Amino acid sequence: MANRFSAKNTNRVILLKLIREHQSVSRSKLSQLTGLTRPTISSIVNDFTKEGLVVETGKGISNGGKRPIMLEFNADYCYVI
Repeated sequence: MANRFSAKNTNRVILLKLIREHQSVSRSKLSQLTGLTRPTISSIVNDFTKEGLVVETGKGISNGGKRPIMLEFNADYCYVI
């Protein structure tokens, strides 16, 4: 159980960092960048949106299929003084 918890936290940190770095990125691109499965990406991103860390900003450009929903880090989530 501890390893599963640790892996999920590691994946959360990696995904949040990539979302911040790319400024606007799709779940599909995150899967390509990390090698994580799309269900894993979706589960973690859903947690992020519920927590307010990430927002969906609309649809991106399609490469021949369904247009991807773009994600961005929510810069208004919290402030540190």
